[in-house]
Amino acid sequence: MEMDFERVITFINELYGSYFKLKEIHWNTYSKSLHLLIDDVNDDLLEYVDDITENIMGLNDSRFGYGIINPNIPNTTDPKEILKVLAAKAEYLKSGMTAGRYAGIVNILDDFAQTMNRYIYLSSDR
Repeated sequence: MEMDFERVITFINELYGSYFKLKEIHWNTYSKSLHLLIDDVNDDLLEYVDDITENIMGLNDSRFGYGIINPNIPNTTDPKEILKVLAAKAEYLKSGMTAGRYAGIVNILDDFAQTMNRYIYLSSDR
């Protein structure tokens, strides 16, 4: 159980880091459509962070505590690459969780991966 908690924290830090990098890309793009798309992506990222975090805390009947948020900021400035990595990491996290106990998180991660794949498709022409 502790390993799952740590894996989720690592993923949350990936999401926060990606949020910050995407915000940086958002501020530096001249493309209005990419600017707006990244707004939508970032809104969704924060919602997923909250859903995943609250779900794992509920399963463990505990809290993360302070000092665990250390965003892992991607080195790329390609939003499509960031989204692909996030979708793959969600699938990896999900693969280590049994559906019974973690059904809620597995469903959230499924939704997350689908949402990232939709944004990957939408970012192709920007």
